[in-house]
Amino acid sequence: MNDFGSFGSKFSSYSAFNKFATKPPILVNENNEFVGYLTINDYKTPSINTYAAIGCADGSFTSSNWNHDNIVFKDIPDGSNSYSSGSGYSAEELQVLLESVCPTNSFYADGECTCNVGYVIHNTDSNRCIPISEYCQNQLGSHAYGLNGSCYCVAEYETSNSSGKCEQIITCPSNSTKSDNSCVCNSGYIMSSNQCISHTQDCRNTYGSNVIGTLGDNNNSSCSCVAGYQWNSIQTACKKIPEKVQQPQVKPQEEEKIEQEPSFKINESKIDVFEETVKATLTTVGAFRDCPSTQGCSILRYYAETANVDVLGKYDDWYKVSAKNDSGKYIEGWMHSSLFNDFGVEEEIEQEDVNKKKEQRNEIVNDVKNEEVVDISINEVESENKKENQKWYQKIFNFFTNLFK
Repeated sequence: MNDFGSFGSKFSSYSAFNKFATKPPILVNENNEFVGYLTINDYKTPSINTYAAIGCADGSFTSSNWNHDNIVFKDIPDGSNSYSSGSGYSAEELQVLLESVCPTNSFYADGECTCNVGYVIHNTDSNRCIPISEYCQNQLGSHAYGLNGSCYCVAEYETSNSSGKCEQIITCPSNSTKSDNSCVCNSGYIMSSNQCISHTQDCRNTYGSNVIGTLGDNNNSSCSCVAGYQWNSIQTACKKIPEKVQQPQVKPQEEEKIEQEPSFKINESKIDVFEETVKATLTTVGAFRDCPSTQGCSILRYYAETANVDVLGKYDDWYKVSAKNDSGKYIEGWMHSSLFNDFGVEEEIEQEDVNKKKEQRNEIVNDVKNEEVVDISINEVESENKKENQKWYQKIFNFFTNLFK
């Protein structure tokens, strides 16, 4: 009860708590007949003491639709002290009286007050009828409105599962998922400037290129340098690790290939390539060179006396040979013809000269008229060659000469 209202004040003439009230509240039965006054004024009879009524009605039902503040009841005629004498109210007058106690924006019907169309009972005050939009805004916030008895959020707003209010719809960036009214970056991404970027990109935005990022202990980005790079002294960027200078490996002399072009120029047209490889044996220690000359040609290695080689061809007084090195691998080079004794190559060459002379003789014979044959003695040529080979002192001279080649 309102201690300062018309029916709760100690001084109002209409109050049930004023012992001198002249127009306290009345009580009627279900037939709208006057029962008595609700007052502490002992001179208003019949009456029910207000405090006694409160004690009896404690916890009982009270209509949520009636508001009795500031309602002035019609006086009961004098002498009407019983049910039979009447209450002083007709049924019509009592209906008007009851309608007058309904709150603003409502009407009385079927024994209760009902809010008008477009109005509903206040969210917390059951004695007030308010517009439905106001009711919806009290419930969902300022971005809500009511329509046909239901509440909705305005455009670009939706009801939040967490707050229950109308909150602005959030459009989440790429690589993220919406949760309630917020965006959460997917696994492997982190929020930066309202964008979900990878941990590596987050690291590169801070430290530049040559870094890689992973998920840190505090859901941040843990940055490290990529392979081949390391942090600088103040850890603000990754710098390349200097490469170690490797010393060139020295290969055995016989396996080294001379990349530089030798100063000696070989006339390719003068190389006589044998149709078949000829086996040969050194008669003395011999130098194995990269080209057929002692000038401008490097010595690749030496081969011992009686070493076996394969003769591939000839260039002036030099043989192109193939021989094994210390690891058993065949290498090619040049050796002077004086390092070898007479072998199949010389005989082959001499036989070719003999054959050529025979061919020359046959041509001459065919050209000679009257069957005059010019006899070219092949035996004389062969005899001359043998005499040349029998010069033993020449072999000794060649032996000492080859030591310095």
